[in-house]
Parts: sequence; C-alpha cells; structure tokens
Amino acid sequence: MLEFEGGDNVITGGTSEIRLQTTVPASILNFGPDAYIEGRLRRDLLSGTNGYDFPVGNAAHYAHFKLDITTTDAPNLLGYFDPLGPARVLPPVRILHQVSLPVNMTISCTVGGWNLEPERAQP
Repeated sequence: MLEFEGGDNVITGGTSEIRLQTTVPASILNFGPDAYIEGRLRRDLLSGTNGYDFPVGNAAHYAHFKLDITTTDAPNLLGYFDPLGPARVLPPVRILHQVSLPVNMTISCTVGGWNLEPERAQP
C-alpha cells in the first residue's frame, strides 16, 4: 500500500520505477494535485479488475489516470506521463508493447500524453 499523508507529498522517482506489488486497485490513498508520483509507476494487475489509479505528474502538470482492466495477460503495467509528448486525441495513451490489454480509461490530463508498458506474461 502507498499512502500520501498531509500537505505536499511528491515522490520523485526520476527514470527509476516505483513498483506497487499488489493487485488491489485501492492500494494508493490520499493522492491528488499535491500528492503524487513524479516518475514511473508500475502496478501489478488482475484481469477483470476496475479502478487502478496512476497518480503521476510533475510540478507543472498533475496527470492522474484511472484504468479498468477488462482482460489482460500482462502481470503488471508501467505507466508514466510525458508532459512534452505529442498531444493526442482522447484517450492520450500509447501502448508500447503488443499484449492483450483491453481497458477503459478515465483521464484528467489536458497536455502531453500517457505511455503504458504492459509486461509480457511469461510462457
């Protein structure tokens, strides 16, 4: 579980990954425009599960992303926001590996774009 507590709470990960090793969607608490991850967040997934939050952004842009997994063979997903990336038509998401990942998305960012990198399931 990852819980942000009071005031400005920005976890800076840079190009390193912050990994949340639980498939429970509500395992990130108290996030918001002053409490988020600046960097790359990898979350474990469970197929058919709704409500995975990715509260990621930077000082200029908070870019919360919520993901519902309808079905997947990926054990986890790396999500990160690129504020300098090309503007994209909604949803502003680029999936970087070909795996089964049908999703429903709720997006609260208006600039840049999200990159999603599902890990390939092991044979």
